[in-house]
Amino acid sequence: MNKKLSWIYDLLFIFILLVAGYLRIGGYNWGEGYHQHPDELFLVGVLDNLRAQTCDDPSIPVDLCAPEDKRWMSIGEYFNSAKSTLNPYNRGYAFFVYGNLPMTLTRMLLEAGGSEWVGSSKFFARQMSALADLFAIFLLYLIVSKLYGRKVGVLASAFSALTVLQIQQSHFFTFDLFVNLFMFLALWFAVAIVGWKGEEVKSEEVKSEKETTLLTSHFSLILKHPLFLLSIGFGFALGMAMSSKINAAAMAIVLPFAFFIRWLMHDRKKTLTPDYWSLITALLIAGGLATFISFRIFQPYAFDGLLPSEQWLKNISELRAQATGEADLPWNLQWARRSPLFSFTNLTVWGLGLPLGILAWVGFLLMGWRILKGEYQHLLLWGWTAFYFVWQSTQFNATMRYQLPIYPLLVMMAAWFIFELAGSNVQTFKRSNLRTIVASILSITVLSLTAIWAFAFQSIYLRDETRMAASRWMFQNVPASVNLSLQTDAGAYNQPVPFPFGYVITPDAPYTLPFFPNRDGGLSEVTFGFARNADETPAPVVVTLTSASQPDVVLARASTMLDSTLTADSRGIPLTLTFDNVVPLAQGQQYTLRIETLGSGLVLSGSAIANETDYDWGLPFRVDGYDPYGGLYSNDDLVLQVYWADDANKLERFVNILSRADVIVIPTNHQYGQITRLPERYPLTTHYYRELLGCPQGEEIISCYYNAQPGMYAGSLGFELVEVFESYPTLGAIVINDQWAEEAFPFYDHPKV
Repeated sequence: MNKKLSWIYDLLFIFILLVAGYLRIGGYNWGEGYHQHPDELFLVGVLDNLRAQTCDDPSIPVDLCAPEDKRWMSIGEYFNSAKSTLNPYNRGYAFFVYGNLPMTLTRMLLEAGGSEWVGSSKFFARQMSALADLFAIFLLYLIVSKLYGRKVGVLASAFSALTVLQIQQSHFFTFDLFVNLFMFLALWFAVAIVGWKGEEVKSEEVKSEKETTLLTSHFSLILKHPLFLLSIGFGFALGMAMSSKINAAAMAIVLPFAFFIRWLMHDRKKTLTPDYWSLITALLIAGGLATFISFRIFQPYAFDGLLPSEQWLKNISELRAQATGEADLPWNLQWARRSPLFSFTNLTVWGLGLPLGILAWVGFLLMGWRILKGEYQHLLLWGWTAFYFVWQSTQFNATMRYQLPIYPLLVMMAAWFIFELAGSNVQTFKRSNLRTIVASILSITVLSLTAIWAFAFQSIYLRDETRMAASRWMFQNVPASVNLSLQTDAGAYNQPVPFPFGYVITPDAPYTLPFFPNRDGGLSEVTFGFARNADETPAPVVVTLTSASQPDVVLARASTMLDSTLTADSRGIPLTLTFDNVVPLAQGQQYTLRIETLGSGLVLSGSAIANETDYDWGLPFRVDGYDPYGGLYSNDDLVLQVYWADDANKLERFVNILSRADVIVIPTNHQYGQITRLPERYPLTTHYYRELLGCPQGEEIISCYYNAQPGMYAGSLGFELVEVFESYPTLGAIVINDQWAEEAFPFYDHPKV
């Protein structure tokens, strides 16, 4: 393609960015306001409590300050760690190990946007993550185009736009994509350092009769040298990356590595003077100083004055203990008995998608071979990719999310391989050129399959998250204290109505229950989840329906006899009262249900729902105006606490809760996916999970739960699987079951419930 048609590359890249934007921003409001991602939950909490503005009157808190009296904090206030309202330590967060830069940037933009995003800061922040990834794709395009040409840059950016893990992380407000952005900015400077082809400083250029003049001239030449500015740029970008996530400091090795490669490619056969090595030393020092200055500017709350903050250092030490497994934490159990290839497998199969993953590693291997043959122009990005991959793969916590900085580089190698396979005649695209034809077919196939995987995955954000869907199902199917059976145009609809837990209705004090229908429909009956005669004497129960606008007009009445002695359940029996006529109710209008007993007393209660642990979300969520434990369901302590030590107390707790529970909720793969990996530590709980579902001996418990559907297994603990909720990546008729990926991959946004 000639230079006159080079605008086509720009047009293609713009189209790629638009597609990438849709995949990342589409569905940004998934989850309906719930914080399913634990890091996002914490970070949004911090974001909501920080303030980038202050009040002109220092005695007035900024939240009470009139809008016209607010101003942006000054530079001095920003750097005042003890008082800054952008410092999480000053806003009630004693443990904060995340970067200040993404948080500060997001908070400032949030406040600059005015009141539009008040109450929905999480959705705003998610879009910031998406924008960070889009800018990283842009930098990837610049880097690859500089090294291998724009056609390779376009294909690499297309692959990166379709990379599923980048798409997923763009839907969370976490800092991983901010780190990526600044790392790729640093890589751009490093690539420029390797590729700069100007003349080096020579000793005769700096000779002078006086030593002071010599030093001044030498210093002046260094400051004016293009490599000096590039080194400063690298250091500044690295400092920003470290201000997003401290372990980005590992990238400091890239600057000396870049100068080594530069020497290898351009200077090793030259006669080098001491000035050459002085220049390199000065540039490395300049890059290091720029890194420190940048980190000091953008991570100011890691410091108390000139020295590091003791609190920050303590936090980092605690984080290290968590990340290395030294701290015995529930979420670390998932890393037990993991293969050294765990990160590689998940990155290849799920993070990139198998077709692109295979192509990326083939490109990686070919590029490595070419380096051995003397093509050192590949060495910088290849070496960094290899180092980072091995480093993260050998960590205790080998999650594929921590490999994000090399995902764009791996897809770059996939794109590079395509054009290497095509050969030098790719621009002519002659049909007789077999290599070109094969490369074209391969690129179209991989691009198409990767696009299917990307769009299928993005679909999970365009429908109900599984825990939300499960919550809605529970409100429809798990009896609450009081349930209204409505017939709507869409079919039967159950509306649970709250009733105070433990309240006793007496004959002389009927209970008046106001409610607003959530749907238009006809009310035919009222069901009590459990009803009990207070004195165990059978007695009639009467319900009367009226409208708040006409309280004296009875719309319907029903009565029945209650005899709770027919059951051994201390809560009584389910009781249904059917009206003689179906009463049409209007959504949003207030009605009143009068409940009375002709006996000594009436006690109503809802179903008992058992959840697994305090370390995971309990279901149901508060959705559609329903508060599950605000009068709908039993609020007894029904949390199994599966992470507690397996001992006699835990066994007693399990027996007690299982004997009282009507429903057991398994909200994610988190618990059974971790605990059953350590049967020697959790023999009781492992046995519980096997017997609860009815997983046959000899089958892996995790596999049973991944495959489980109602009716597939028969448990032995008195419970049966009645419903599952799944939201797999889907595109048309293509459904991809990704439960077999790393636990965190489906856990955050589409777990099986």
